[in-house]
Amino acid sequence: EVPTNLFEDIESFVEERGNNPMEENGILTPYPEFNKAYGALRPKNLYAFVSRPAQGKSTFLLDTLLRTSLLTNFKIKAVLLDTEMETEDLKWRVVSSLTGVPMWYLETGNWRKNEEMFKLVRAALPLANKFQLYHLKVGNKPIDQVISILNRWYYSNAVRGEPTLIGYDYIKITGSIVTGK
Repeated sequence: EVPTNLFEDIESFVEERGNNPMEENGILTPYPEFNKAYGALRPKNLYAFVSRPAQGKSTFLLDTLLRTSLLTNFKIKAVLLDTEMETEDLKWRVVSSLTGVPMWYLETGNWRKNEEMFKLVRAALPLANKFQLYHLKVGNKPIDQVISILNRWYYSNAVRGEPTLIGYDYIKITGSIVTGK
C-alpha cells in the first residue's frame, strides 16, 4: 500500500461527475457552512462535535436533528440517544425551538397569557405532529445494550435503505482518569 496523490487524476475525476451527475449525495443540514465544507451529512459517516462542558453541544445536536427533519419535509427519522436529559425536558426544548417561545413560559403554562406566544404555540403544534424524532435516555447503559436498543428501534421504526439520523449525546471518556496536566 502506498499513498495516493489526490491531484493525480483530479481533472478527469471532476469531469466524470459533471458528465454523470447524482441526484443527491448526503442529507443537507440547516447549516450552510457545514454543507459547504463537508457536502452535507454523508451516509455511513460519523461526526463528532467536541467542546468543553456547557458550550451548546446538546442544543446543537438536537437542533440539527430537528431542523434537518424540517428541511427534508419530515422524511427522515431520527433518534437521539442521550446520557443526561429526560424526555420531558427535551420536549420543552423542541417546542421552544419551533415556536421561539422561551421555555419558562412553556413549562409554566404562562404562554397562554400572552397573545403573541399563544398564536406561536398554536401555529407550531400541528407541525410538531409531522416530526419523527425519537429520544431515549441511555445513561449508565453499557455500549452493547445501547447498540441492541438502537437496532431494535431501527428495525421497528426505520425503513431499510432510507436515510436515518442517529444522535448520541454524549460519549464519555472511560477507562482512565483524565487530568489537566
